[in-house]
Amino acid sequence: MLTGMRAMDMQGRITYVNAAFCQMTGWTEAELVGRTPPFPYWPKSDRDALSAKLEDQLKGRDASQGGSQVRVKRKDSTHFDARLYMSPLIDAVGKQTGWVTSMTDITEPNRIREQLSASYERFTTVLEALDAAVSVAPLGSEELLFANKLYRLWFGTQTSGHLQMVAQAGMPQQTPSDESLDEVDSFVGLPTGALTTAQSGNAEIFVTELGKWIEVRSRYLNWVDGRLAQMVIATDITPRRVAEEQSAAQAERAQSASRLITMGEMASSVAHELNQPLTAINNYCNGMVSRIKSKQITDDDLLMALEKTAHQAQRAGQIIQRIRSFVKRSEPNRAPADVSSIVAEALELAEIELRRRNFIQPSQMPYGNPMAQVYDSGKFEQVMNQGLLLADWAGFDAREAASKQRGKLRGLGIATFLEWTGGNALEENVRVDVTADGFIELTSATMGMGQGIATSYVQLAHDVFGVPLDRIRVLQGDTDRANGFGSAGSRSLFTGGAAVRVASEKAVDEGKKLAGDALEAPAADIEYTAGRFTVAGTDLSIGLFELAQRQGSGRLTVSASATAAAPSWPNGCHVAEVEIDPATGDVQVVAYASVNDIGRVVSPTIVQGQVEGGAVQGIGQALCEQVVYDAESAQLLSASFMDYALPRVDGFRAFKTAFDQSVPCLTNTLGAKGVGELGTIGATPAVVNAVVDALAHTGLGRRAEAVQMPLTSEVVWRALRGQFPLPLNLPA
Repeated sequence: MLTGMRAMDMQGRITYVNAAFCQMTGWTEAELVGRTPPFPYWPKSDRDALSAKLEDQLKGRDASQGGSQVRVKRKDSTHFDARLYMSPLIDAVGKQTGWVTSMTDITEPNRIREQLSASYERFTTVLEALDAAVSVAPLGSEELLFANKLYRLWFGTQTSGHLQMVAQAGMPQQTPSDESLDEVDSFVGLPTGALTTAQSGNAEIFVTELGKWIEVRSRYLNWVDGRLAQMVIATDITPRRVAEEQSAAQAERAQSASRLITMGEMASSVAHELNQPLTAINNYCNGMVSRIKSKQITDDDLLMALEKTAHQAQRAGQIIQRIRSFVKRSEPNRAPADVSSIVAEALELAEIELRRRNFIQPSQMPYGNPMAQVYDSGKFEQVMNQGLLLADWAGFDAREAASKQRGKLRGLGIATFLEWTGGNALEENVRVDVTADGFIELTSATMGMGQGIATSYVQLAHDVFGVPLDRIRVLQGDTDRANGFGSAGSRSLFTGGAAVRVASEKAVDEGKKLAGDALEAPAADIEYTAGRFTVAGTDLSIGLFELAQRQGSGRLTVSASATAAAPSWPNGCHVAEVEIDPATGDVQVVAYASVNDIGRVVSPTIVQGQVEGGAVQGIGQALCEQVVYDAESAQLLSASFMDYALPRVDGFRAFKTAFDQSVPCLTNTLGAKGVGELGTIGATPAVVNAVVDALAHTGLGRRAEAVQMPLTSEVVWRALRGQFPLPLNLPA
């Protein structure tokens, strides 16, 4: 590595430079010796700071011990990073005559350091974002070497959580030692290679403090300082364990039902077998009585008939004896059986387990339905399991008992479904204009109708351009400027939004070409970040909006289209819980949970509002909304909001809404699925099913299914008293 040397007198005039210094800067000795600040190798933008620092050094006010890092400009205007060490220059009699400075080129070490720093940041970001808790601790020590965000959230910054999981998982105990008290490796010389290359151990434990089931994986590794450490990765598997327990309970109920069926078949078979000898005994006895009364039987005939009767009685006794022996061997646990609870459990089995068994599995995707439509993706059973967990399906019995103590009825309803969005209009066009006044305009034929389309478009463009959100404008509805199909069928985001991203990326690519011309560099060397184009490895740059100003039209304009391969299929699981006042029939939705698969979520706040708003509309349809006509005149009787009942905001206090983004849509580049009427589709059947469930538990049973929407207080009150509307006679 070259080391440049420079000497200056007490006033800062250069008196000497060595050949290495000249080679590094590109300036000759003649061009440097005798020069005073500012020096020609100082970058113009740094001259003020370098002048102030040199003045401090000349006056002895600079106390930096590790030298200083500066940028140095070569004669060809390129730059490099350098580290300078400045010391007093002392003559033979001990008098300071000036200053001597050494200079080394640290551009490459800086680049390596920045790459390492970026790699560390990326690695740390990944670990922090994991949905598993990761911790590392040396063996025999309570020091915590590393803990990611989830571990700190669960256990704080102490090693106790790490050691607790290791102990509960039954992994090798860590023998206490003085490992943390010195720098001596207690394991030096021992063959630890077998430990660090061994397969990780797995165990499932329940952590009481967290109330969670945790899967613990552990393995040994050599830490950066050479110490042997143990890494523990803990994953929350509570949803899976709950689902497994629910599945096991359902299987047990199914087995109970199967046993009941088997016992019924056995009873039928036993009755049939006993019927033969008992019938024969009855016939023999009736025949003997009749012949004795008519005095038409001899003693021999009577004796023979009695022997046959005794034989049949013996046969019946043997059958009964076999039954008693079987029952005794089986040792049944006899208990009173509630027929209504048996029926309810069978219905519950049908409600959840049959859905689970009938779901299309991910391995069957893409799946063609009988209507020749293809589902590209979906994990329907996973969505339902998450919905049951979010709604606390397993805890309903306790909540039902609490409602009963307050004199209320409580019901639970579920709806699982999928929706077809996008229609056959799968292409959309977007124009991007970067203007000289500092704005980016997105022009689209799609039109906002309250779903926040413009906001989502701005977010997508921001992801590409990196400029502030308030510098992006969306223009919609101008048919002179926009070219496309427009908004319909929940297609705006996954067609129009995809076009926004494609057009934005195309605008950046076009900008790189124009920036290359402006900066006299190949387009391949142009980098773009946050509204600025830069020549890689230099400080030469030009702003996005400045570049637009240089164009003849005063703007940079790009148009692009995006085409989806097919419609999208959003789906969901909605669970509603209602409470009914039996005295008035009033229905209150006391809990509502939904898990929705809409692929990639661009704007979580918007889609949550859209799903929950749609659910309110669906609940209104289930409970109160109704168009009424006069039967004689066909006059509309619910023509105003004085007569037409709408759901009120005070009826919805307990929404829980979640989104499963693990299955992106495969038919468009965004991976998004339409939201559309997702909330409305799930809410109506979920609420009606909940009301039917509450009514069924009052003794109505399957009759409760005859109730008709809207489920007003009067309709429910009459249903509780067994009064149901006549079935509709629809034309064939």
